[in-house]
Amino acid sequence: MNKQFLVFAIVFLFLALLFSGCGENNRKIGDQVIGDTDKVELVSYSIKAYNKDNELIGDGFVHNGNEYLYKFNGTVKNIIGGLLDRVYIGFRLYDKYDNFLHSKIYLIPRLEYNNTGEFNVNYVFDEPGFYTVEKIDFYFFVIVE
Repeated sequence: MNKQFLVFAIVFLFLALLFSGCGENNRKIGDQVIGDTDKVELVSYSIKAYNKDNELIGDGFVHNGNEYLYKFNGTVKNIIGGLLDRVYIGFRLYDKYDNFLHSKIYLIPRLEYNNTGEFNVNYVFDEPGFYTVEKIDFYFFVIVE
């Protein structure tokens, strides 16, 4: 089988699961880390809220009428014992009633064993669910070639 096709198929499957909301009624929503957690560890993360002038207005999801941008920053660590060719980090966002609002994906292209990688993702006011977001979950999907 063509290696490129296989990688495409696996990534497509990951994206389909990320966007589908599969099994959400059976688990807790918010601050969950799901997926290839035996290969990648979420070391730390932060959520910062900014206004239109890019001034920090608070930590976490702030709803005071001045919010314009949320920045998700964090660190993941390779814990598998070898090179990870691609690490996909999925972010699923929910309102206070656990309704799925939106998702985003970040790619770390190569991550050596025991090394860390940084992610920086922006969630802007005109994206779906921005003004009602309250919770975030993380999904890891790793490709080793």
